[in-house]
Amino acid sequence: MAVLGTTTYTVDNLIVGDDIVTDNIYPVASGNTVTRGQVMKLTAGKLSPCLTTEAPSTIMLDNVDASAGDAYGSYLVDGMVLESEVNYNTGSALEFREALRGVQIITRSK
Repeated sequence: MAVLGTTTYTVDNLIVGDDIVTDNIYPVASGNTVTRGQVMKLTAGKLSPCLTTEAPSTIMLDNVDASAGDAYGSYLVDGMVLESEVNYNTGSALEFREALRGVQIITRSK
């Protein structure tokens, strides 16, 4: 008789729907530790947290520790997310909503 183990995972509500496009071409820049759902900018081929005064490029789909050097993780290229689950860094959903739409990322409320 074999005993199967159990897998426990935490469901998050970041992604809304099934129609998303992801990528992992660009690394998170050295010196950053980022979390799933964090709004990011792309500068000189590397991702880093985006401030409200900057243009967002994507939303992270993985936690990435790049504190010791550039590191890769998945990020959203196109899709819909629940805005209450997004980490807007020092900003808010209102400040990033239109700019994210410009890069094919739609935020919606519940």
